Amino acid sequence: MKKNLHIVVIMMLAIIMLSVTSCIWKKTEVHLSIPNQYTVPEVGLLSPIEGTELATTTVTFTWEATPGTQTNAEEAAILGREVYGIKSYIVSFAGSDDVWASATINDADTKEYATDVLSYGEDYKWHVKAIGNDDKTAMTENATFQTLSRLRDLGTENEAYWITDKSLSSEYVVSVDAAYLPARFTGQTRFKITMNGLVYYFEAVGYDSSVYSTTIPYVVDRDPINNNIEDIKGGIFDDYFPVYVQAADQVFESVSIKEAVEALPSTAPATITLYGNEFKEGQEINIHHHYPLTFQVAEGFLPVLDGESTRTGFFINDSATITFKNLIFTNFYTETDPGAALEVYETNLIILNCEFTNNLSVNGGAVFLDDESPTNGHQLVISESTLTHNSAIRIIGTGYGGAVYTYQCPVVILKDSYFATNTAMGCGGAMRLEEPNTGVY
Repeated sequence: MKKNLHIVVIMMLAIIMLSVTSCIWKKTEVHLSIPNQYTVPEVGLLSPIEGTELATTTVTFTWEATPGTQTNAEEAAILGREVYGIKSYIVSFAGSDDVWASATINDADTKEYATDVLSYGEDYKWHVKAIGNDDKTAMTENATFQTLSRLRDLGTENEAYWITDKSLSSEYVVSVDAAYLPARFTGQTRFKITMNGLVYYFEAVGYDSSVYSTTIPYVVDRDPINNNIEDIKGGIFDDYFPVYVQAADQVFESVSIKEAVEALPSTAPATITLYGNEFKEGQEINIHHHYPLTFQVAEGFLPVLDGESTRTGFFINDSATITFKNLIFTNFYTETDPGAALEVYETNLIILNCEFTNNLSVNGGAVFLDDESPTNGHQLVISESTLTHNSAIRIIGTGYGGAVYTYQCPVVILKDSYFATNTAMGCGGAMRLEEPNTGVY
């Protein structure tokens, strides 16, 4: 009887232990439920983008953002505690003093923030932090931008800048001294001021001077616009790039003609516009472009391309039509190659209202065109241009065409152009047209 009682007790204890174990196991299942897990949000800046320049003290910051993605997809995750989405953004910006200002946007769908508290003539940086509903955050890198300077922001009047009222000629002369300008203008030599929708360009005063001046009339008749000293002080002052390029839907600026040519897209016609009166490139410019390319001049400028009596100008090979308009080519020099200013092969060359003076080479002192085969059909056009004081020097088998030399060029068109005082040590003081296929017009 006692033995049977012991067996009953043992069985009851076993049942109790199984029951407890079952309860513990069920409870453990609840604690092992896998919560939703999301990565941090993704956020990127839209505007102002890196390097933007603003001619105002008002800016609208814009950005793009998406919530973090779920990293676990188990069915058990449905019971989790993390919540999908973005709950807010913090927009921060600072000037060169590194004093940061911030604004919080408590709306996930609002991805912009406008402010009018910027200053003229300042360098800024900004970033955005996105905060998820799970409090996970992501922050962009800093982007930088500038606000442009008004004339009055450049420094002390009559030191950094001054305005002279020329009442007899009804105009103002505006001058700046680059030595006193803010640091952002260090090393710059080309300046402009924009006011009432018009741009006025500064020119250096004297040789090797730090003073630059421009003239602004009292009245611009075509608008009409009445300018005054306060308008001038409020004008936007800036430096500018001397070369402006437009190719299809691409527009960009460059510090030199050579740099602009090297950056040209290879699949579209292009126009290069020069803003400046003097270009000393320092090295030959090579062109190989299968679409029409035009070099022209911005209004108010008369660019002089100067070889400084030490180098050649352009080497153009196997290109489409290359056009030069309203340029002056001077002091290009070579004792080994033809065409000191323009050495051209297998290309249509059009020269309109240009001047070539004091250029020297072995054939075609200023311009050389070789079509390499009379069947190629390229042509040279020179219209309303002046070619003077160009020379072709004699080395063995050379010295032809004081100003222009062509070889196997089937069509040469000359119109209303002036040749004088060009010399050739071989033959063709003005021009040498060798083996033309069709004729001269």
